[in-house]
Amino acid sequence: MDVLISALGTKGLARRLAEPNLTTLSGDAARFLAGGEFPIPIPTQTTNGFPTITIDYKKFGVELGFVHTVLSRGVINLRVEPSVSELDFANAVTIQGRSTLDPPR
Repeated sequence: MDVLISALGTKGLARRLAEPNLTTLSGDAARFLAGGEFPIPIPTQTTNGFPTITIDYKKFGVELGFVHTVLSRGVINLRVEPSVSELDFANAVTIQGRSTLDPPR
């Protein structure tokens, strides 16, 4: 796979964005997120009727989860779980005239 990606990169058809090194024990899960987390304000009502806002963080970007198992004679079994998401700017929350997606001042 690495040779294929390198060859595509040489031709300008692919680009390697990151080379993370993840270390786990055989059978344990690992995750890598190329993206980030975005704060989402969640308005709620308290028992006395006053609004409160809590923050929930949602992941976005490309997330890769995997579990590897080392078998006999150095063979590695790899289960991969990719996930891709992006921010939806059409669903921004506005609080006191400012969108949650506005850049900080």
